[in-house]
Amino acid sequence: MDVGCAFGFFLKRVSPYFQEVCGVDISRFALEKARKSLPQAEFFQLDVEREELPFPDFYFDLLTAFDVLEHTYNLEDTLRKLLLKVKKGGFLMISLPLGGGWIGRLFTLLDRDLSHVSLPSEREFMECLEQLGVSIVDRFHFLNLPFAKIEGIPQEIEVLVRK
Repeated sequence: MDVGCAFGFFLKRVSPYFQEVCGVDISRFALEKARKSLPQAEFFQLDVEREELPFPDFYFDLLTAFDVLEHTYNLEDTLRKLLLKVKKGGFLMISLPLGGGWIGRLFTLLDRDLSHVSLPSEREFMECLEQLGVSIVDRFHFLNLPFAKIEGIPQEIEVLVRK
């Protein structure tokens, strides 16, 4: 399951490795494009902060949320909802911009996207994951530029956790 799947590019890339792939997005336009490029997948339009994912609990081996959680008002509640859909021993992969540190503060000042309502510091984000009882498998930092990601610069974080 890819939450915030947009046009389905990630799902198309990983679909050969899974029996079933699905995507969720709030954009009807993006989902129409995704359905055309990956007709064997299931796609749903909904807002995961307000609605439940249309799958049973403990269903997915892997759930991803790339650059999605910064658009939610309650990071911990949204993560809890997502983790509920992941099997025991399954994985959740997340990326989001950070609000702490000098680069995060600069990003926050320059960011014109009013839908970025949740920009935690790395410490706040890690504490949130710790409270949810997941194991951090891997994490790395990068600077997310329009045409390149530069690793090691902590403006954005990507984390792989195991339930």
